[in-house]
Amino acid sequence: MADSYTAAAVSGESRPSDTIPLAEAASAKALELDDSLAEAHHASAAIKFFYRWDWDAAEKESQRAIELNPSFAEARHLHAYILETLNRTDESLQETN
Repeated sequence: MADSYTAAAVSGESRPSDTIPLAEAASAKALELDDSLAEAHHASAAIKFFYRWDWDAAEKESQRAIELNPSFAEARHLHAYILETLNRTDESLQETN
């Protein structure tokens, strides 16, 4: 649910002010139910990165998603964006390979 709400805001299908609180609630609930879900950490990372601009927290969440599921391509893709934003270009490029 969190990814759907976030995607709707990113794509312009909905206003972020309407859907990001719903995305945050869904992400928090998923983490509460099972903190070992890579997808829940990825969703949290996306919200923190795209809407809260809390890039350090986004990096921690995306790194956790990758630790939980190293083959989660979408998490690696987001992690590369986060690293680039943090001006860690070499690490970002390594993440995309």
